Amino acid sequence: MTTPDLAHAHALAAAPDAAASVFAYVLEGATACAPSGLTTASVYDLTNMRIRRVYSDNADAYPV
Repeated sequence: MTTPDLAHAHALAAAPDAAASVFAYVLEGATACAPSGLTTASVYDLTNMRIRRVYSDNADAYPV
């Protein structure tokens, strides 16, 4: 297993299109251990009862 490069992750988080870049980096590491056919990430706002998808590795079928 490869150790995550936190400096690289922080640089991705500070760059344009941060959410997609960071999630793609995390997905790369995660799928090295547990391959997945689809990965999405959502933000849940429980106070306002809203959900927003912020990442999808299949944006055609599951858009952000």
